[in-house]
Amino acid sequence: MQCTEDTIMQYTIETMGQAFILRLQGALDTADVADLEQQLEKLLDDGARQLVVDCSELAYVSSSGLRVFLQAYKRLTAINGKLVLHSLNRLVSQIFETTGFTMMFPVFQSREEALRGLAVTGMLPKLRPSL
Repeated sequence: MQCTEDTIMQYTIETMGQAFILRLQGALDTADVADLEQQLEKLLDDGARQLVVDCSELAYVSSSGLRVFLQAYKRLTAINGKLVLHSLNRLVSQIFETTGFTMMFPVFQSREEALRGLAVTGMLPKLRPSL
């Protein structure tokens, strides 16, 4: 699934096993929050319990964007689910650290590490090492 091209914020959602991978591109601000929020609500309503957020192309996140992460986190923890982040750039990392979000969300350096982070919690089958 992908946002329309006429918005600054782009995202895709894919599945890997039981995990959903949300790849964010651009700036997540007030103008782009509503669509992403609806898609995440639908995923969670449909039974998603593991969410990996790929921030490798996320340029900025506003307080409205942080609220979307917080709402997903609250819903997932209420059903013993998990949300993990990976590949935060310096600015996004500073925003998450300043707001205390890095204390809630496990943050990994890569997609593979994030998926292994879910596997360690027993939420995904163990991944085979790359050859």
